[in-house]
Amino acid sequence: MKMKMKNNFLILIGILLALYSCNNDSKEITKNGKSFFEKEKYSEAIAQFNLAIKRNPNDTDAYYYRGQSYFIQNDFNKAKPDFDKVISMDINASTTYFYRGICNVNSKKYKEAIYDFSIYIKNVQVNQQAYFYRGASFINLKEYDKGLEDLLKTIALDSTYAQAYFIIGQIKIAKGSKDEGVSYISKAISLGSNDAKDYLATMQSNNSSTTETTVIDDKQAYKNIKEFAKQAYPSDYDMQQFVYNKQVSAYTYMKSVTDIELKNFAIGEYPEDYDMQKFVYEKQSVAKKYMSTVTDMELKNFAISKYPYDYDMQKFVYEKQRKAKNAMK
Repeated sequence: MKMKMKNNFLILIGILLALYSCNNDSKEITKNGKSFFEKEKYSEAIAQFNLAIKRNPNDTDAYYYRGQSYFIQNDFNKAKPDFDKVISMDINASTTYFYRGICNVNSKKYKEAIYDFSIYIKNVQVNQQAYFYRGASFINLKEYDKGLEDLLKTIALDSTYAQAYFIIGQIKIAKGSKDEGVSYISKAISLGSNDAKDYLATMQSNNSSTTETTVIDDKQAYKNIKEFAKQAYPSDYDMQQFVYNKQVSAYTYMKSVTDIELKNFAIGEYPEDYDMQKFVYEKQSVAKKYMSTVTDMELKNFAISKYPYDYDMQKFVYEKQRKAKNAMK
């Protein structure tokens, strides 16, 4: 009996030692895989992670980094099962929920994506991409209000997120707020979105807006202006009237301008303030004419490279560079 117990104990020790050896081997192999991963040699990394998982099926790091290797190569179908495995072994792996969410978006599994991004946001909170992808998922499920809320949070966290402005603009237009929608699309254009630029060009070239639609847009604009004036001076009716009249005059002016590039830039800078749109438009117009007359192409190209869409800043940079160049002669 004692001999049997001794044998069983030795067998148990042997199993534990074998498991320990496998775990240590898998960690070394995973370490090698990470080295390949960091060097962007993803095929070699995946081969190492495959071997590590074979040695130790519970190697969380190996699953995570193999999933990342597939993910970076846009092979989302292979990445997702690895992220599933990581989450099943570590429910608190917050970052993994984010990457699995993007995999679900690419597979058009929007409900699952919303679930993943919601957990990630709850744990990490500040990440504009998570809000953007969750918002886009809501929109694909036609839950526009929830989607819009997330997209507005996206641009609150990152005021340069062009795609978010573009989608917000489309939703606003679809919901009947054409002017407001165009202002968001214009902002996306000012941030370099070619999709937004093409969309607005198509929209303008269609000329499908009827007189009735224009009247509705005007009414909405005047309503927005009234709210703008009230917010500016909540208790001062005289100033409300002053601001209202000034905004209406600027709104009428902005409807009449002909340089669409400058108009879109001005709207992008001040989506809700027509008076400031007018100010920016006129300033940009003067600067654009100035930049068309300058003769030093070296300084002109330098200024344009610094501020591709802002003629006023191009003018500022050009003049500053010209003075410095003359001083260095």
